Amino acid sequence: FEPLLDTAAIQVSSQILNILLRYIDEEGIANADFRSRIEAAKSVDRISIEHWWGLLEELATLHPIPALGIQIGMRGEIQDAGILGYLAASCDSLVEAVARLQRFEPLLQNLSHSWVKIKQDHIYIGWEGSGNVSTVLSNDVVVSGTLAFIRKLIGTQTFTPLEVELAGIPVDEQKEYERLLGCPVVITDDVLAMKLPLSMLQLSIDNSNPQLRLILEQQAESILATLPKPDEFLKDIQQHILNGLEVGQLSMKWLAGKLGISESSLYRKLSERGRSYQNLLDELRYQLAIRYIKNPDLSLTEISLMLGFSEHSAFTRAFKKWVGQTPLKYRNSFLKVDRNSIS
Repeated sequence: FEPLLDTAAIQVSSQILNILLRYIDEEGIANADFRSRIEAAKSVDRISIEHWWGLLEELATLHPIPALGIQIGMRGEIQDAGILGYLAASCDSLVEAVARLQRFEPLLQNLSHSWVKIKQDHIYIGWEGSGNVSTVLSNDVVVSGTLAFIRKLIGTQTFTPLEVELAGIPVDEQKEYERLLGCPVVITDDVLAMKLPLSMLQLSIDNSNPQLRLILEQQAESILATLPKPDEFLKDIQQHILNGLEVGQLSMKWLAGKLGISESSLYRKLSERGRSYQNLLDELRYQLAIRYIKNPDLSLTEISLMLGFSEHSAFTRAFKKWVGQTPLKYRNSFLKVDRNSIS
């Protein structure tokens, strides 16, 4: 097994949920239950990355249109990035804003870190490993949301990138992506990046405010210091559960033995972290299921066995609970392009 995400420590700011509310309002998507759950999620400062992914997938079920993530991200506003958005808007130029965005990015999300590379007269802004560790929907929101953010900072809606690289988007939707983004789109396996003119870094920001910037920077530093760090104990548990799936050992007693502690101690340590063994097992099964289902060489029966389910029906019930769709429906949707090209 390859290492998976330490989902316990990966979170996003709940401010980003405003984009979803804005989208469903503007598109007239009337689903009171979905809206109420988004509002409920906003009651805390941060939500888990899986909660964010789940809300995006549910919206895709309610409103299945091409390049949905791009269209969601385009609704982004400065305030959706919270204190980080206001800090960037208080800078003198775009280059200063980009530097702040990189420095304090964990305030918005700590799934991956952005990078900036300068090549001749171009600048590349990208995200480390996002194409591999996140979902296509979430990746698309990040890219178009960043573009919308830049447009707000420099005060123009006509600015377009020179090129955008996106991971795993459907081939038959590429033209729609290019229409929405206004530039060529390159489909990649794992790269997520935008190519921009180098000259744009010197563009000024209308709302520049040096005094406010100093105050916001101090606040951002304080908040950054309070964010959760990866838990080594949970990482050890995750690795042992992965090994347990491989050898067919899924009991809490077996796990406690591997950790060298009693079952009661394991239960207590998990309770102190607000976690449970079943919760951790479900998280890993979910991540592996998404990865395996995208591999057409694996049958759904094989996948259910690899995840430690005694019956295929149990896997189907669990998967539907995680993503709102059966494994077959999810796979058919993901592999739609390949099937169409064969037929």
